[in-house]
Formats: sequence, structure tokens, C-alpha cells
Amino acid sequence: MMVELFLAQRFSSSLRKDVFTRFTTLMTTLSITVGYSAVCIALSILQGYSDTIVTTATRFTSDVVVRSQISVDFDETSKLTSELLRMPQVRDVSVILEREALIKFQGQIDGVMLHGINRKRASLLSDVVTPRDVGLRSGFGLIIGCGVASRLGAKNGDTVTLIMQQHSATVPAVRRIPIVATFQTGMGMQDDNVALLDIDSLRSFSAAHHSASSAILVTAHNTDSASSLAQQIRSRWSSSVFAATYKEVFQGIWGWIELQRKPIPIVLGLLSLVAVVSIVSSLLLMIVQKVKSIAILATLGMSASRIGLVVLVRAVVSAVIGVSSGFMLTTAFWYVQSTFALIKLDSSLYYVSSLPVAFEPGLMILVAMGIIGLTVAVALLPMLVARRIKPARALRFS
Repeated sequence: MMVELFLAQRFSSSLRKDVFTRFTTLMTTLSITVGYSAVCIALSILQGYSDTIVTTATRFTSDVVVRSQISVDFDETSKLTSELLRMPQVRDVSVILEREALIKFQGQIDGVMLHGINRKRASLLSDVVTPRDVGLRSGFGLIIGCGVASRLGAKNGDTVTLIMQQHSATVPAVRRIPIVATFQTGMGMQDDNVALLDIDSLRSFSAAHHSASSAILVTAHNTDSASSLAQQIRSRWSSSVFAATYKEVFQGIWGWIELQRKPIPIVLGLLSLVAVVSIVSSLLLMIVQKVKSIAILATLGMSASRIGLVVLVRAVVSAVIGVSSGFMLTTAFWYVQSTFALIKLDSSLYYVSSLPVAFEPGLMILVAMGIIGLTVAVALLPMLVARRIKPARALRFS
């Protein structure tokens, strides 16, 4: 194998003197690099979207969200939560209260969806709130999304006016409340529309029942089992509750992601076709220009199989160089975008304010193996051409 590798390297070195051959080799490597990077970056973006949805579901909803079919709110959930906790797939259960409200600050008014949460749920936001320790040091105060804060021109420490319709009251309730923190998840639908408040404070403010809740958030031991868990809940309490998974809660986004996944095999196929043509052309060109050298090797006793192996080694080396370059390019893109978020998006159209990316080495290695395997497959044709060279005719007409 070392002889074949040496010969392939010598062929490449000698061919660099020819401008056209050098250009062809460069374009072959570049086509592999671009094709590999395009597929990996597309997969990285889609995985980034998927991870963002799952993370947001953990913070604002859960694996399964249970709501009442009988009324807007549950008046009492202790019995239902106890029964849910006894289900083997359930790891944890918590409740939230939701209310629509207006926030007024210095003449600016904006509408928000208030989420009443307990301290355990607030701790899930510790990595996206500013300041980070707000969930531990404050039991009363408003945590608003960065989009809401930007539109109002408000910041931490400011006092805003909340206006909300109370239960069974004709006059809305008005209350002054301080902003104790802001959060930024990267999803516009949350950052621009949601504010968080202690659930007991929201119950008191909205004149709701002391144990009222709008939804029960069910966390499964395994997120992948959310669909089966939701189906079990629907079957058991079909007449009183409705259960939806996080995918169904964010159905619009999830459907958009699945739609974007479908063209990837087509794109991969077209890029692979370009790479195949480039690889075959480059190898055939090498064989034509080195036919005399190949004939001399055959005359000296090198078998046809080993001559074909020289061609294969050159093809694999080109593929490895192209994949390695693509891997570095993809990794650099992921690092720059995840660190600096240079590519901004309209959150009203794309759901997030910056392009989400995820580093997926497993997928990148899988794509690399696929490209190298494809290279080996298409190199069989030039290998057969090299094996069929007749030394006598090649030396006679060279």
C-alpha cells in the first residue's frame, strides 16, 4: 500500500506543472469541499432550529401540556397532578397560569401574555435572564422578554403599570409592579410577547381561585416518549382534558423544519453528481497524461490490480482533502455564528432573531464517510481504464 501511495503522490507532484491539470484537480477538491459544507451547514441549521424549540419547550411549556376541555382554567389540580405523577413515564409535573395583560411605561403601551410560574419553573430560565439570580432573590416582580422591554423602552429596576381584566369584574385591575429581570431566548414569539410573574401574585392580581391554573406541564423521563405519553393522557381523561406535545404546541415551526429537511437529499444528490463528474474527469485526465508511466510500471511487473489501486488512492486523497477542508469551513461557520450571531433574521418570519446553528460531529462524520464512499465507487471506472492499458501499445504510441 505504501508503494501505491508513493506513486499517487509522485503522479500528483508531476501533474502540478500542467496548468489545466492543476485547475481540474483544484476544481475537484473545491466541489467536494463546497458540497460537503453545504450539506453539513444545512443540517446544522435545521438541528439548531430543532434544539431551540426543545429548549424553549423546556422553559415555557413542557414535553406534554395538559389543558381543561371544560373551562379556561383548572380550579383544582392536586388530584390530577397526583395521578399524573404515578404514571411510569412521568418525571415531574408543574402548573402555570396564563393571562392577557397590557403593560404601560412612560406613555408606551404594549400587550403581553403573562405566565404565572413558581420558583422551580423560574430556575429553568436561569441561563437566559438578566440578572441571573433573579429567581432566588425575588418573589415578586415582573420578568419581561427583551422584545417587550425594547418596545417599551424599559429596563431592570423600572416600575411599569399592569392592566388586566379580573375574573367576573367589569372594571380592569391596575397595578404598579417593578421589572426585576429581562429574558432573551432567541425565539421572537417568546421574547416579544411573554412576561413572567409569580403564580400566586398573578392569581391574586387577576382575582382567580387560590389554586387556579391554565395548564399542567408534564415532563417525561424521555422526551422522545412525549407522543405516547400524550396519547395515554388523552385516552385516560378524554372527556375532561386535552394533551398536546411540545411539537404540537410549536406545530408551525416544527412543520417548517420538516419541510426544509425534505429537499436535502435532492440537494445532496445534485452536489454529489457535480463531485462525481469532477472526480472522474480528474482521474481520467491523470491516466491519459500518465499512460506512459503506467505502461512502464506494468512492464516492470506491477499487476493491473496495483495499478488500479494507484488511481483509487489518488481519488481517496482528493476526497479526504476536500472533506477536511469542508469540515474546517463548517466548524468555522458554526463557531462564528454561535459566538457572534452575525446572521440576523426577522423573528416574525423565521421565529428566531438570529440564525440558530448546532455542532453535530456525528452527522458531519457520517456525511464525510458517505462522500468518501461515493468517491471510491466512482473511482472504479478510471481504475478499470488504467487496468486495461496495454504496455506495448502505450509505449509504442506515446
